[in-house]
Amino acid sequence: MKFSKFLVIYYLGFILFIGCEKTEEVRWKHTDLKNTIDAYKEFLEKYPSGQHADTARARTQLLYFQNAKNINKVPAFEQYLREYPNGKFAEEAENCLKKFKIIKIIVKKSDYIKGVRQRFS
Repeated sequence: MKFSKFLVIYYLGFILFIGCEKTEEVRWKHTDLKNTIDAYKEFLEKYPSGQHADTARARTQLLYFQNAKNINKVPAFEQYLREYPNGKFAEEAENCLKKFKIIKIIVKKSDYIKGVRQRFS
């Protein structure tokens, strides 16, 4: 009798373990299909050290950077760098910010030159 109780408990534990693994896999497939920052963050909250956690983190970072590139404005690149200061795309994000600063300087100088020309015309 004790042996059969042990087998039942062992079997139920095994089924529960397998069920949990399948649940993670199903959630991963849904997350992967959504392919959004929010979906990956939600997955990571539930499975921070799960089988797909590293992939979810990498894709979250990639999506942050892709969003910054698509928006192509200073605050978007700054947000990426706040989230991932040492991230895979940090150097590229910093280079984009440098380009924006250079453009800002050129525009200011150009406006200054136009103003000077207008005064002496």
